[in-house]
Amino acid sequence: LGLSGRTMQKTGNLPWWDEPEYNIFLLATWHIVIIMLGTNDAKDKGNGGPDNWSQDCDGANWTDCSYAVDYRALIEIARGRGVDNATSPAIFAVIPPPVMKAGQF
Repeated sequence: LGLSGRTMQKTGNLPWWDEPEYNIFLLATWHIVIIMLGTNDAKDKGNGGPDNWSQDCDGANWTDCSYAVDYRALIEIARGRGVDNATSPAIFAVIPPPVMKAGQF
């Protein structure tokens, strides 16, 4: 249910949460869920992109930043989408590839 160019953050310029694929995800059950979102969340005005990165994911409060909160919410939803009520799917969080050049997104 991947969709290019979308963001994990609900406040990003193209949130995955607002797409039909999200609703399909909610209606189905899964043995395995692989989450690889995040590269588009790193876009910022300084690199010529939309202002997705709020710069609040560092220091002691990194677990409360908008990206971490939304990522945690998706994992919690995924945990409830197992093939039966007693089993959660295996969930793999994949590190997004780095953006190596400014403007390459």
